[in-house]
Amino acid sequence: MPDLTFVPPNAVEAEEAVLGSLLIDADSVEDVAALLKPGDFYREHNGWIFAAALALRNRREPVDYLTLLAELEHRGQLSEVGGASYLVGLINATPTAVHALAYARQVKEAAVRRRIIAFAGEAARLAYNQSLPLEDALAAVEAGAFALREDLRGADALRPLAEVVAAVTANLAALVAGQARPLLTTGFNGLDRL
Repeated sequence: MPDLTFVPPNAVEAEEAVLGSLLIDADSVEDVAALLKPGDFYREHNGWIFAAALALRNRREPVDYLTLLAELEHRGQLSEVGGASYLVGLINATPTAVHALAYARQVKEAAVRRRIIAFAGEAARLAYNQSLPLEDALAAVEAGAFALREDLRGADALRPLAEVVAAVTANLAALVAGQARPLLTTGFNGLDRL
């Protein structure tokens, strides 16, 4: 019998190298923050560490071993992420901080692949909903696919997929009920109402 267990796409070593890069070279935080968000990390505790680094950056505090250690302790997450030894391990396992953006791209690609899998389930649900007009289902799938492509471009360019899907679904419901304007307008009101 075939093994039907699938491990979701991930890049755990790249996640660790991203975090190690932030600890080695605080300047890499800006580049990485433009591409990644905490939810992009497969290992939740790595996302927590990244969120703590972003919080330090947003407060204009330095991001280094000691400040990140203190921030994680303040958040009550230090022991859950593996303690001080995990942070030291991140530094030791990172070949160089020069490639932080390349590591971040690997993390982002795996995250988008996981989101594609989740969206495929949502697209199937839309396809099975026969009360939803086919054009509306296709529009929702196209909007979701566009959001995934934007996600690959960077954290600043996109909202979470669940938020996009919820907004598209709400807009489609309003369209079906005649309470919203069409997604595309021609400038001819009679034609737009069709």
